[in-house]
Amino acid sequence: MTATLRRYGGVLAMLAIFAFFALNLPETFLTARNLINITQQVSMLAVVAATMTVVMVMGDFDLSVGAMASLAGVVAAVLFVQGWPVPMAVAAALAVGLIGGLINGFMVSFVGILPFVATLATLTIFSGA
Repeated sequence: MTATLRRYGGVLAMLAIFAFFALNLPETFLTARNLINITQQVSMLAVVAATMTVVMVMGDFDLSVGAMASLAGVVAAVLFVQGWPVPMAVAAALAVGLIGGLINGFMVSFVGILPFVATLATLTIFSGA
């Protein structure tokens, strides 16, 4: 029983929450509009979680992921407001993310700073930017 809960506990908890809201709010929760809203809100988290899974499988971690994602989003939003074409603004946001990742990778791989310390430092820098 314990092994089953440990293995499937997250899925069971998600199904329980889904069932709770489906039963208590049937007129709003299971509507197409709400389900589209939920998937749109979760999409960013899913992308970050998928990439963090790769990092964690390699035995490291990155504390600056959230700040880097926010910084890239702000760059894209500012460029959209300034009238940049969407592909160019998205490319600029991706370039900012790439540069941030290269900075982290350089500090960990070449300088030899521990991933915890390096990504904590860049977390602070990216949040400030």
